[in-house]
Amino acid sequence: MHYNDLSDILVYTFPHLEKEVEVFLSSDGKLYHVLYEEILCPYVNDLLQNDSENELKSVFDFYEKLAVCEDDEVKNLLQVTLLENLMDNKKLYKKAEKYMHTNTRLICKSIEKYLK
Repeated sequence: MHYNDLSDILVYTFPHLEKEVEVFLSSDGKLYHVLYEEILCPYVNDLLQNDSENELKSVFDFYEKLAVCEDDEVKNLLQVTLLENLMDNKKLYKKAEKYMHTNTRLICKSIEKYLK
C-alpha cells in the first residue's frame, strides 16, 4: 500500500463511496488527507452513531491495514486525519475502541500522549 494509491484503495475497500470519491478527485485532485476527512470520517462517524457492527468491523480492519503499512505517509493519514478526528468526539471514540486492532490502538495511545 502506497500513499499515491489511497483514492483507489478507498474505493476498493468501500465501493459504495466511489461516486463521492470521483466527485472529490475531479475538483480537488489528490489531497488525500482532505479526501479521507471529507468522505471517510463522516461515514465512520455515522456508522458509530448507528452502531453498525459489521460495517465498523470492516472499517477498523482497514484502519489496521493502514497502521501496519510501511509507507509513513499512509500512517500519518491514519493518525492525523482519521484517528485524531475520531478522538475529538469522546462518545464515538469510546464506541470505536471495541473495534480497534492492536496497531491501531498503539497509534491511539501515542496520540493521547501528545494531545495531553
